[in-house]
Amino acid sequence: MSNYKISVIIPVYKVEKYLDRCIESVVGQTYKNLEIILIDDGSPDNCPKMCDDWAKKDNRIRVIHKENEGVSSARNYGIDIATGEYISFVDSDDIIHPKYYEIMLNNIGDADMVYCEYKKFDDKCDFDDSFDYDVETYIYNEIYSKAPFSYSEVWNKIIRFDILNDLRFKEGIKNAEDTLFSFELSNRCEKVVFVRYKLYGYFVRETGAVGSIDIEGRKDVVKVCKYMCDCISRTENKLLKDNLEAGLYYAYLNLYKACKNKKTSEFFESKSFLKNHLCRLLFSNSTITIKEKIALLLNLLK
Repeated sequence: MSNYKISVIIPVYKVEKYLDRCIESVVGQTYKNLEIILIDDGSPDNCPKMCDDWAKKDNRIRVIHKENEGVSSARNYGIDIATGEYISFVDSDDIIHPKYYEIMLNNIGDADMVYCEYKKFDDKCDFDDSFDYDVETYIYNEIYSKAPFSYSEVWNKIIRFDILNDLRFKEGIKNAEDTLFSFELSNRCEKVVFVRYKLYGYFVRETGAVGSIDIEGRKDVVKVCKYMCDCISRTENKLLKDNLEAGLYYAYLNLYKACKNKKTSEFFESKSFLKNHLCRLLFSNSTITIKEKIALLLNLLK
């Protein structure tokens, strides 16, 4: 295995209850050539001191204290100061398998990115240590049509640094910044590797950003989904079109449900879009199951 340096970027904000276990899972990796960048995004709790204490314990850790500007700003700061050949993002309430970087880097080869499956947990994350997994490689024209690729997360991926170039997270949007970044990243990849094994632990909590998304956040999701649909409007890849079209429809559906009792302009815009595109979604979209189509109809009839 090559001894490439991996820059691990961890944005930190109001996670004092979970931060130690996250950092422990990173510093305890079997793969040691890590640059661990903790970006304290103006956290008002004990996190700034916890970050500094960790830096005293491990000389691979760099701590940046900055004003609170959001997770996108924190990640961008980390990218700008990173010195590794590869970039990795870890959320500060998540954990990673002890062999996460060893296995991922062992399989990346000459690909631009390697990613893996992840395990959701709400208390304790027990990883499978059977190490019985498959590895799949996809070239550019297969990434959208064959790879089990998700735009929703950036934290289960290791990315070759020089492919990023000027790519950064979009600041100023409250939600779907991961989705937008991951979409634009995938457009730059000539080859990706998928490790079909759960090496990343994604912590699910009620107070997380996903669980507390507001109307403005839902509007951001709609904007991002619209942008992605516009980007692939001329592609001949029907599966990709169907996937992104379904994503936009669900984004509008979530906005519609959030505005339903307020009858705002967003409510009427959502309702109009949903009705105008319902037939296409029901009869020609290949990515939505019969059960999901029935659920869509029931939601609109309520």
